Amino acid sequence: MELQQPVKMIARWPGHGDLTIMVDGAYTYLRADDVERLADVPAWGAGETVLGEAWPEELDGIPFYPVDAAITKVNEHAGKETARQFLAWLDSALPGLLDPESLARARRDVGFMNSLTVRQAARTLDRDPAITIGQNTLFAHLEREGWITRGDDCWQPTVMARANGWVTIRRMKHPAPGRDRHASYEQVYITPVGMTQLRTTLRAIAEPAPVDDTRIPLFD
Repeated sequence: MELQQPVKMIARWPGHGDLTIMVDGAYTYLRADDVERLADVPAWGAGETVLGEAWPEELDGIPFYPVDAAITKVNEHAGKETARQFLAWLDSALPGLLDPESLARARRDVGFMNSLTVRQAARTLDRDPAITIGQNTLFAHLEREGWITRGDDCWQPTVMARANGWVTIRRMKHPAPGRDRHASYEQVYITPVGMTQLRTTLRAIAEPAPVDDTRIPLFD
């Protein structure tokens, strides 16, 4: 099975070990051998029907349980203390792991290659006859649309913009006080997908309002 928007996370159950989690949109998968080891339940076996015909599911050649199937599997062995403890830990840990902010931190940013700085993006967009925009106006538009927000002395992509792949960041360095010292900062880049979205929204803004033909004329 090939994931479309994979996010890989490693959750640590203190005192027991790590659980590999893959998230793809609305679907969550738990690595099978991690579940079986942590919950102390038998590995999936041929002819096992509790998980249905869709099992096993392999991601990059490794078996994963859909999260509902994993819970069903472990519940079959809930007479074991370790299985019950695993389910209790998973119930408390999973909501926080699947929170949009957590997923955004775990998601790899789109590479900045073929992406444009906001200044470059404004120049490119301004070549469109339907769009007139400069760097400062584009920054204001991105903030107004919820793509970026002001962080510690620099702009930061929002969770929404990063999740949609519209904005990415490049870590830069600039001279700092002290000999041979540099400070790091993050520079916002607009991805090719983001540029397509901006062209669509900015052209829509630039289009004149449709004429209201229902208005009553003042004179015959």
